[in-house]
Amino acid sequence: MELDQALRSQLHEGEELLWSGAPEPGLHLQPGDGVRIPFSLAWCGFALFWEFSVVTSGAPFLFPIFGAFFVAAGLYFVFGRYIHAAWLAAGTRYAVTSRRVLILTRKGVRSLYISKLPCVERREKRNGLGTIYFQKPELAMQLPYKTRFEMLPQIDAFVNIRDCERVCRLIESLMAR
Repeated sequence: MELDQALRSQLHEGEELLWSGAPEPGLHLQPGDGVRIPFSLAWCGFALFWEFSVVTSGAPFLFPIFGAFFVAAGLYFVFGRYIHAAWLAAGTRYAVTSRRVLILTRKGVRSLYISKLPCVERREKRNGLGTIYFQKPELAMQLPYKTRFEMLPQIDAFVNIRDCERVCRLIESLMAR
């Protein structure tokens, strides 16, 4: 696969690839979806109701156009964000080398030296998938509002991987050296 070749091209001379993987494909609920799903359904439902009301009442031309933006946002909240997440996950590869952890995405490569990782935190779901964070995920929530949302995409993690415990132990053993 093209992404796997791109991953191997990131290896430095003398660096050994110890593990590579990718996010598990499919629909994966995240923490916070218990609030986001009802909100998105309410948003989309109200936007569709409003748009229907405006169109059937013969309101001026700008009203349906205005409402269409809210309908589009509602549809994204309900369906689009999962399609977008699946597209991003399909273009993501992870690797652990003898020196670094690599996160290769459609946007580029994040390279984190194991010797400089502040911490490793593992969170596993009941279905066996897990996420390994290379910084405290709560750290982003302690930042000011604007900075927090600019930083959330910057959280470094191996998301929804199989064998999470084994990969985490590998990274921790490399950190202990």
